[in-house]
Amino acid sequence: GYSQTLPGSEAYRDLNKNQAAIYQGFKITHTVISPNGLYPTSHYPPGWPLTGAFLYKIFGFPVLESMIVLSIFFDLIALYFLIRLLANFFSSKLVLWSAILYSIFPPILYLQVNGSADSFMPGFIILMAYLFYYSENLKPRKKFVVWILIGLLTGISALYRSDYFLFPFFLSFLLLTRSFKFIPFLKYNFTIGIVAVLVLLPWAIRNKEVTGKMNFTSTSLGGTLVTGLATFPNPWKLGPSDYDREAEALKVGITTPFEANGDQFFRKQYNVYVSQNPGYFFKAIIYRTFYFFLAPYDWGFK
Repeated sequence: GYSQTLPGSEAYRDLNKNQAAIYQGFKITHTVISPNGLYPTSHYPPGWPLTGAFLYKIFGFPVLESMIVLSIFFDLIALYFLIRLLANFFSSKLVLWSAILYSIFPPILYLQVNGSADSFMPGFIILMAYLFYYSENLKPRKKFVVWILIGLLTGISALYRSDYFLFPFFLSFLLLTRSFKFIPFLKYNFTIGIVAVLVLLPWAIRNKEVTGKMNFTSTSLGGTLVTGLATFPNPWKLGPSDYDREAEALKVGITTPFEANGDQFFRKQYNVYVSQNPGYFFKAIIYRTFYFFLAPYDWGFK
C-alpha cells in the first residue's frame, strides 16, 4: 500500500538502500522493506509518487532526473499559456518581458529542479487561469466543457499539493465582478467542485479505509495551521518548522505528527491557541498577507 517510514527505523534504512541503488543506476524490480517503522500515510497525496513510479517503470533511469525533465517540460507548456493569457491584456513588448522574468525568476527555477510535488504547481495555476479566461467568451455548451477541464486540473493538482485545491474557486469571484450574476458563479463552482471531487474520490475512499474518515486532501492540516501561528514570535513560544511539530507530537506520544492522529491533536491545539489569544491570531493573518508580495523563501540557496 501507499506508506511512509519513520525516520531512523528499519524500514527507513531499507528504503534508503533501495533509493541509493536506483541513483547508482541499478534497475530495481522488487523491493523488500521491513514492516518495522512502515505505516500507511495520508499526509502526502499520491500524485507525485505515482508520477515517479510511472517514469521509473517506463525509463528505468534515476527517478529524480526524469522527474526534473518532466517538470521543465511542463513548465515550458505553462510559459506558452502564460504568454497567451497576458497577450489579451498587455502589449507584445510587456508580454515578452513578463515571459523573460518568469523564466529567470529564482523560485520558479528552483521548483523545476528540486524534484518535489511543488514543481508542477505554477503550471497548473497558469493553465487554470488561462482556461478560465478563455471560457468567458464561449457559448454555454463549450464553456461547460472547459469548466469540466478546469475541474479535472483542479482534482489532479490536488493529488500533488492539496492546498491549491481552492485556487479555481477564488478565480470565480471575477465572474461576480464582471457581471454581478450569481447563476454563472454557482454553475462554475458546482461543475468544478463535482469534477474535482470525482477525481479525488479514490484517494478519499482509500483514506476512509486507513483512517476511518473520508479525507479528500491531506492529514497535514492541523500541523500546518499551528505552523502558521508559529511563523512569528508568539505567546506560546512555538517553533516555525515541521521538526517543532514533531517534537510537540512526541511529547504526547504521537510519532506521526502529520497523519490522522497528529492532525486531530494539532487541530485541537490550534483552536486552543486561537481562543486564548485571538488578537495574535488576527495579527498573524495581517503579517502573512504581506508574504503574497515578499515571501520568506530561500529560493534554493543555502
